[in-house]
Amino acid sequence: MPRRWRMLRFADLLGRLFPAPEKRDTVLLVRTFGIGDALLFRALLEVYKATLVPAGMRCVILGATDWKPIVADFFAGETVILVDQKRYARRFFYRLRFNIMLRRLGVARVICPVYRRNPIVADAMVAATDAPERWVMQPEVAPKMQAIADYFRPGMTRVIDTQSGSQQGERHELQRQLDFIAALAPQAQDASPRTRLDDLLPATTERSDDILINLGASYGPRRWPLAQWLQVAEILAADGHHVVLVGGPAESDLLPATAAWYLALSREQRGNIEIAIADWSFAELIRRTRRARLVLSSDTGPAHLAALLGVGVIVALGGGHFGEFFPYPQQAAWSHVRVLWHRRDCYFCSWDCPYLSAETHTYPCISDITVDEMVAAARDALPGPELTPPVQLAG
Repeated sequence: MPRRWRMLRFADLLGRLFPAPEKRDTVLLVRTFGIGDALLFRALLEVYKATLVPAGMRCVILGATDWKPIVADFFAGETVILVDQKRYARRFFYRLRFNIMLRRLGVARVICPVYRRNPIVADAMVAATDAPERWVMQPEVAPKMQAIADYFRPGMTRVIDTQSGSQQGERHELQRQLDFIAALAPQAQDASPRTRLDDLLPATTERSDDILINLGASYGPRRWPLAQWLQVAEILAADGHHVVLVGGPAESDLLPATAAWYLALSREQRGNIEIAIADWSFAELIRRTRRARLVLSSDTGPAHLAALLGVGVIVALGGGHFGEFFPYPQQAAWSHVRVLWHRRDCYFCSWDCPYLSAETHTYPCISDITVDEMVAAARDALPGPELTPPVQLAG
């Protein structure tokens, strides 16, 4: 249990002293993870609103500040509140002010469909609303946080188990959320998510021959090694494709090595390669992804962006949370999403890895994927718009 828990619990208790409105006309949907998770949640938002938000009530979405770049494009017309999770979990006055704001929303029903969550954040915010109805997904939490989860558990009015009867890796996040909704609203048994989000964006006919290589990941060791991406870029550029190496501010550390590699190429090779590390806004990433021919990526938000925009995407996947976010369900709607992986006995470790490579700073289950495999998958994807369903590579 974190030492700061006593301080944070005092902030929670203090927040309860402030008056709450008598009128409760709000349903609050709590979903506080990164951009990839936000996009998957957006694919199900209409289902949530149709089944769990009673007529006449307003729906408010509580997301994370990581969502800020996509709210205007993918949540237009929705009421969205963003929380800085790190500050909420560490700063007394930020937490107190946020809890007071939640209390004053007039929440009648709060819904938290998050399986892997930090109870010191998500469960605390559910409790802070003081809503009469608190519906949550039974979580998987780190052992050191179990006592905090147990502290909040009695205040939850409905706790839905979405894991029993499933083996690890068998339940994709989209299916888990559908199971959660169906447990609360049986009429939603046949509901399905959106398989495309591009219809939420302005119509466009803009297309390019770009192959985007996303160098980043939500956590450094989950990146496929830079040296391997650069080899792939060089090979595909030699094939005549225009390759763009993409990264956000978090990938700025990769820029010196990438620039040195680029300058060592011949002028002809450089003509087919573009470097866009810490250079594009997220709006530009969305625009360039929509018009791209193919996206290559580690398991991260831009990979889900491509998948949900209907753009061909190949993902280098490790085993920490295998099956929960990638691969996508093997349906025709996801045939443009291909995943490469090498199975190890230590899969489903939740990234608690004793074999982290000191040389590449990458989880070995990810670095095991070879350049030849990535290039072969890319070449196979490029002739036509449809990719074959996800397949497991021999490990």
